[in-house]
Amino acid sequence: RREMHVEGLLPPAVLSLDEQVYLAYETFCARNSPWEQYLFLNALAQSEMPVFYRLVLEHLDKCMPIIYTPTVGQACTDMHLVYPRPRGLWIQMKHKGRIEEVLDAWPERDVRVIVVTDGERILGLGDLGAHGMGIPVGKLHLYVLCGGVNPSQTLPITLDVGTNNEALRASPHYLGVREPRAHGREYDEFIDEFLHAARNKYPNVLI
Repeated sequence: RREMHVEGLLPPAVLSLDEQVYLAYETFCARNSPWEQYLFLNALAQSEMPVFYRLVLEHLDKCMPIIYTPTVGQACTDMHLVYPRPRGLWIQMKHKGRIEEVLDAWPERDVRVIVVTDGERILGLGDLGAHGMGIPVGKLHLYVLCGGVNPSQTLPITLDVGTNNEALRASPHYLGVREPRAHGREYDEFIDEFLHAARNKYPNVLI
């Protein structure tokens, strides 16, 4: 701790991974609703990834409905309340012509699995636009837990091409582009550029 200049910034106890997982699970169980449990696990995934995956793997029966359906539906409709924001990339129509440059913002260089959505049809909830990010994030958690994919090699992406959900566009809480959904040739060219850019940047990727 002295060498890393964190002396005094942490309590004295040094906890093993097992102990951290035990305490995290106690905190998870103390949450009063699936939504509160989702918010806790989301924050844990971003601050203590090994603890998150170990906890969920040991308690799949209780955690799976939280990190994916049905609770992830609320995470999409109430994305403005999810903090910290899920890790992922939001690529907008205005990025057309330089999508590969936007992909450069992602810190990992050996991405092997991308799950992407444009948010138009989310779990029967309709067009949620940019708030659909919860789906790629949740699916990739499942691929890590059940398929053994390295989490550092995953990338959740939302293609924000607007939304036809007028109530969402008018909401002060909406985090996406407040424009009608792109369609036709403009949309097709955007998707083609994204696929080309992703495959060019990550030659071994599965999309």
